[in-house]
Amino acid sequence: MGSRFNDSPVMPERHNPSSASKTTAIQPALDMYHYHGQLGRSQLQLSHCLVIQDATKPQVWSANKVCNITASTTAEIATMMAELDAVFAGLPYRNFDLTPLTPPTCAAHLLLHDYHEQSVILQMLLTDELNCRLDTPNPKLRPVHSDADWQALHQLVSIDHAEGARTSGALAESVTKGIVAGYKATAPACQFFLAQVDDETCAYGSATVGPNAMGMVEDLFTLPTFRGRGLASSLIKHCVEYCRGSGATDILIGSHATDPPKHLYNRLGFKPRFLVRQVMKQL
Repeated sequence: MGSRFNDSPVMPERHNPSSASKTTAIQPALDMYHYHGQLGRSQLQLSHCLVIQDATKPQVWSANKVCNITASTTAEIATMMAELDAVFAGLPYRNFDLTPLTPPTCAAHLLLHDYHEQSVILQMLLTDELNCRLDTPNPKLRPVHSDADWQALHQLVSIDHAEGARTSGALAESVTKGIVAGYKATAPACQFFLAQVDDETCAYGSATVGPNAMGMVEDLFTLPTFRGRGLASSLIKHCVEYCRGSGATDILIGSHATDPPKHLYNRLGFKPRFLVRQVMKQL
């Protein structure tokens, strides 16, 4: 059916789309997106896709998904779905990442069979200097290392998930615990940072450097009462400097396509690169 699970993330194999120029244009950024999504999770290469799985966290759908899809014919799609049923036996949903390199016939098949779009993620790339001139005092920033740091991060993530602004509704605490445990499993490749203002920890973000010399800034959140003070910009600036200080050149960042942060990222110098559509079906 496929190779055994591998716990070490690797840069995915290249697709063979009809347009070589399209592949060349987005492949490095797409590789970085996939690398980040594999951190701390198991990977299994099947006949026509890559499975990302964390069997200990079935409630975290982003930790159990299908990506790098190459199935394009009816027979290939049927084979892929049968293999996924075997791998994900007992999991009450199927979750797919659809990128610009996903064969359109496969995307159409999923939508025909009642898979629903959960979100559209706009991936943006910084290739030049960050356009960040802060008028407010910089917050205190510290890397997340100690148990107390992780507890502080968990508290912020809980508030983020209760607000539900990025998830179309509040998430259960069991999901939050699973997500934070997943964050911890990405270390040391992924470094989280906390921002502190007036002795209150009020924001967080993360920075990751991939093996292809590209960085990624992710998981940004600021407490509602501290928004509008430039904390997100400060965190992004710090994360970009961290990535470039660790050897990265271009920096990727993602935003829900319907959320305002995309405009901030664009003002800072990030340019739109590609979309990831996440589709899921409850079985």
